[in-house]
Amino acid sequence: MGGMVGALGRREGFAESFVPVLGMMLVTALGAQVILPLPFTPVPLTGQVFGVLLSGLVLTPMGAFAAQGAYLAGARLGLPWLAGGAPWVGGMVTLGYLAGFPLAAWAVARLRRRVGPGWACLAGVGAIHLPGVLWLSAVTGRPLAEALWIGSLPFWPGDAMKGLLAIAVARRWAVPPETEAE
Repeated sequence: MGGMVGALGRREGFAESFVPVLGMMLVTALGAQVILPLPFTPVPLTGQVFGVLLSGLVLTPMGAFAAQGAYLAGARLGLPWLAGGAPWVGGMVTLGYLAGFPLAAWAVARLRRRVGPGWACLAGVGAIHLPGVLWLSAVTGRPLAEALWIGSLPFWPGDAMKGLLAIAVARRWAVPPETEAE
């Protein structure tokens, strides 16, 4: 039976390719259940960014994109795994951040070997925050500068810590560079 290039970059069968993608999708869904509402912003602090960054650190770019795309597709289909089990709502303030998940995971996977995992994670956080802030401004009617102050800047320290944790976990789940496919 012929294999295919798997999510971890080796020639593998379907299960070996699909399981890591499914795993990262579920890590993101579990991270969504870790919620800390903040009094100064309609955007809650969640653990989802950890799952997005970890996806990019342990999967190929397409695998990371697929894991986060599948997470969003599941949410859109009604799976109760957005922050706190919230349903998908078109006008929700966090939709922009969610839209950035697949691109962020892909970017981390593409950049991790070129610039290092720390810089790759920072780029991934930026890829989440940019559409998040733009959407937050549009949905709430707040000026872009205010949306930046309440929807991005306060979250960078926590997201940087999630990146460090994702790097530590990824190092335990290391993929030898010679087996990785781009």
